[in-house]
Amino acid sequence: MLYKVHRFFLERDSVVFRSMFSSPPGEQEMKGTSDDTAILLSEVTQSELDALLSFFYNSMYQPDVDISELKALLSISSRYVFEQIRQRAVEMLDNHDPPLSPAEQVALAFKYDIKQWLKPAYVTLGKRKQPISDEEAAEMGFEATVRLGRVRETLLKRHHGDLPVR
Repeated sequence: MLYKVHRFFLERDSVVFRSMFSSPPGEQEMKGTSDDTAILLSEVTQSELDALLSFFYNSMYQPDVDISELKALLSISSRYVFEQIRQRAVEMLDNHDPPLSPAEQVALAFKYDIKQWLKPAYVTLGKRKQPISDEEAAEMGFEATVRLGRVRETLLKRHHGDLPVR
């Protein structure tokens, strides 16, 4: 799909896009100025680009953005180093109603390096009585699930001491 987008926001907010739009001396036509010189973003999904453009033009400060759109915005802003947009996406996800589940927080924290989400999510999952579901484990991934298992074991030992094996 071909998008014709004003480059102002892209260049202003992303060092990656700034370098994409720069032309070496002597190049006849600058990248991205025509269909023939379009910039191909092969690893970007349509929903990610739609979320970014929606953020630029419509919803910078709208509180009721859909959670899937916020996740898409987090993805593209992380990948293309839109640092302020990424921070805003994290804030909006933090305050979303309904909130992200703790398993979603862990998965996104690992994927996008959002360290401040890990401890509260692990504590919530570690303290609850229900075991981690297969779906939650799949969403969080192996490494996060193993870490969570360690947290739960530590909390059990603190609460009950070493339990005898039967």
